[in-house]
Amino acid sequence: MNEKGSSLLVVLITVSVFMILGVSLLTVALGGTMRTQIQLERYENIYEGKEQLDFIIARFKEQVVDIPLKAEDLSFTYQQTLDNILKDLEDYPSFEANDITHLYTDEKHELFTRIYEFSVVYGEAPNIKTIKKRVILSPAPSFLDYALGSYSNSEEEGTLNIHGSPNVDGDVIANQLYIKNEAEYIDANGPGKTPTPYVALNGNVDVQKNILLHNRYSPSETIDIPSEWLPTDMILPSFFYQSEKPDILSSNDEFIHVDFNQTYLRVLNEQLSIVDPIVTSDLTSETSLMHIREKVKVLTESLSPPELIEDRLLLDQETINNTPSPIVYHHPVAIHSALGPVELDKEMVINGDLTITAALNNPISIKKSLVVIGDLTIEMSDTPIDISGTVVVHGNLNIKGNEEDPGIAAENDTIKFDSVIYAFGESYIANTNIDGIDQMKQLVLFSNGPLTITRINEFDEFNFEQENENIYDLSNESKPLKAFFYTEDIATLYGVGSMFHINGGLFAKKELTVNAVRGNIGRSTIVTPTPVQEGKKTRFQVVHDPNVLVSQVARLPVADRLRVIVDDATVR
Repeated sequence: MNEKGSSLLVVLITVSVFMILGVSLLTVALGGTMRTQIQLERYENIYEGKEQLDFIIARFKEQVVDIPLKAEDLSFTYQQTLDNILKDLEDYPSFEANDITHLYTDEKHELFTRIYEFSVVYGEAPNIKTIKKRVILSPAPSFLDYALGSYSNSEEEGTLNIHGSPNVDGDVIANQLYIKNEAEYIDANGPGKTPTPYVALNGNVDVQKNILLHNRYSPSETIDIPSEWLPTDMILPSFFYQSEKPDILSSNDEFIHVDFNQTYLRVLNEQLSIVDPIVTSDLTSETSLMHIREKVKVLTESLSPPELIEDRLLLDQETINNTPSPIVYHHPVAIHSALGPVELDKEMVINGDLTITAALNNPISIKKSLVVIGDLTIEMSDTPIDISGTVVVHGNLNIKGNEEDPGIAAENDTIKFDSVIYAFGESYIANTNIDGIDQMKQLVLFSNGPLTITRINEFDEFNFEQENENIYDLSNESKPLKAFFYTEDIATLYGVGSMFHINGGLFAKKELTVNAVRGNIGRSTIVTPTPVQEGKKTRFQVVHDPNVLVSQVARLPVADRLRVIVDDATVR
């Protein structure tokens, strides 16, 4: 009897254990199913919320792009029109639009630009999600939307040549795009070429005319694809770094160009506070230059009558302090910090050449707008300069640091900007880093003539040569050039000996050429570079910075119609 009772007890315990295990497994499975369902509902809410917000933004865009941009409407009519459009959109449930323009500029009532935060609340408790997007309404030109670009209404212009293996994190536009796995360089022996991987592109590629794909190892395999065939799978992933092919298309969106001459004259007039604007049909002629010089002289002589002491007047801090504002001279001027730091907190007009030289660890700070009806040369010798405000240069622009010994000292000259520069002549930048005065600021350079940027971090080595998991993460390397560069002409940049890491964008209306290799390189290894470049960091990277549309909102050129630029969504 005892044995039978013991057996029964064992059976009962075993059955109970299995029942508990079964119930536990069922509970876990049910809980997992419920969590999956909740997670699924969350994802559905996010997806559907984004769809609704995108639909509302599309409705907003349809209505605002046709608003006429009349200066006389800025005082009242323009804002009232926008308010009425937004009021109609409030009929959509859980939609809200907040005007946050004041967070970026205190000149809102003088600008057509508006920055909004659009949001929708979607779902039911406990899975309610708020989806937000920053929406920028701006008349700024379209080139600011791209990391790299070369585009023109003329079919003979707008060629983007990507030679070698740069990283491009952002959208690209070109009339004609030419990609090849070979970088060009210039050394003491003259021009040369070296094999490389292909370009890494993380963004949409908008090709208006055709795309040429070239393999240096098989020249006969060059592929020429016209825009009417795009998008197409004929473009092989093998023509891109690590076979990561971007989306390539031929967009029908209308590109808003910069009218450089009109923009330049408008900005020059504004900086000189000219009521009767300078009108000339050909800004490049000697007659035009004389006309501008004479007009500037007449308009500014009464402000600060200059006393011509010598051919080039040297301004130090004491002279600046004792000169009434605005500072106006009708002969060449030099600002030099040899005797001590210089802070220029007054507007300045130089009807001649201006040279600014920072040396002996005495920094120079330019805090107000600057007009130079001649050449502007900025030189640094291991001493920083920072420039704020709008700068207009009717001659050539030259920004130069002193040359460091390769392999011994890294590039240590830095010029910081919160500025837009309009240069009517050529622009030349060498041996210097370009940074923003703060994290959100940068340089925007508009050049009418050719743009040259050279000898940046020349022959510097990477701290860690191997790529990070995110190949566009170069945060532990040299500081990026925080700038947008635009030229009406051509630009050629060499990321072979130099090291370019640009946070902003590059655009050349006629032709833009970039060259890049991967990995460390020395003077003696240009011809025979690192045998294996795959997996090595690039020496030329451009990461698009969309914040330029809000950080330089009051200084950018104005087009003849509005555009709607939408940031990525945030969810909380």
